[in-house]
Amino acid sequence: MQFILTPYSKPIDPFVWWEGAFTEQELNWLQQKAKTAEQNASVGGNMGSTVDLNIRRSQVSWLDNNPTTNWLFEKLGQAVSQLNSDYFRFDLTGFGENLQLTNYDQSENGMYGWHQDYGSKISRKLSLSVQLTDP
Repeated sequence: MQFILTPYSKPIDPFVWWEGAFTEQELNWLQQKAKTAEQNASVGGNMGSTVDLNIRRSQVSWLDNNPTTNWLFEKLGQAVSQLNSDYFRFDLTGFGENLQLTNYDQSENGMYGWHQDYGSKISRKLSLSVQLTDP
C-alpha cells in the first residue's frame, strides 16, 4: 500500500509587517512620486477594468525596474524574501509587474474597498503595501 505524504504546513498569518526597511530620504522620494499620480485607479484587472468610485478612490502611477529605481526593487525584494521565508513559504520568483504607487487623497475620501489581488490576467501569491504617511 502506498501513502502520499504532504509537507507539514502551519497556519498562514493574514498579514505581517516590518519596520526600518527604508531611510527617511527614501520614503520621502517615494511619497513625492506617489503624490504626482494622476491616473484614476481602476478595478477589475487589465481586461475590463473600470473606474468605480464606490470601490476605489485614488490615483495611481507605476514604477518599472530601471537604474533609477533598482534600489527600490532590491530593498523590497530583500524584505519580501525574508518575510516570505519567515511566515509564508510561498514559491516566489520575483516581481511579476511594475510597482504601483497609489495616492489616497483625504479630500476625496480616498479608499480601496476589500478585494483580492487575483483575476483573469493577474495572480499574485503575495502582495505588499508600503505605508508612506504616518499611520
